[in-house]
Amino acid sequence: MKRITLTTALLLISAFVGVASAQTVGGDGTLPIEQLNPAELEQTLTLLSAYHEVPSRDELEAVSPNARQILESIATDTSVFRHHRTRAMAALANWSDARVLAMYESWLDSALASDIPAEFESSHSAAILLAETFPSEAVQPLSEMLENSDLQVRLTAIHVLGLIGSEDALNVLQDALINETNTVAIERMQANLAQLR
Repeated sequence: MKRITLTTALLLISAFVGVASAQTVGGDGTLPIEQLNPAELEQTLTLLSAYHEVPSRDELEAVSPNARQILESIATDTSVFRHHRTRAMAALANWSDARVLAMYESWLDSALASDIPAEFESSHSAAILLAETFPSEAVQPLSEMLENSDLQVRLTAIHVLGLIGSEDALNVLQDALINETNTVAIERMQANLAQLR
């Protein structure tokens, strides 16, 4: 009887911990912004408010040793001012690992799928940031943008692939040129190819 009681107790404790974790951590592992240290959050937002260069990792970690966690929470909370979210995403480039890559790709995908004009337009910033931080990995999603029916999306992809300037990026532009029908897009593709080859 005691053994059954102990086992049951352990299961209940385990279940409680699991529920608590699910309530306090987002599905992607980020903490809800209201659970962050208020003073550290405020100081981080102040750093991100500047319109000059993105804060360095040293500057951010001087505010909090949990700087990355704070940035991830800011970047993924839609209740936060869009400027701060974009700047937080940019500041995460200080870490530039697989998790950051996944966040950038997710940001680009969600922006392109959004029905909200301002969110949709943020795909331009997302594409540039992805290319600057992960140029090799950016080529594939940018190639998919070249097939988008929205001309501005295609023009963004053309511009960013030109910034990357790698052989893979240029090959993508060359292939896309075959099917492109818009005069402006064709001219920009040709200009990039002529300049970089």
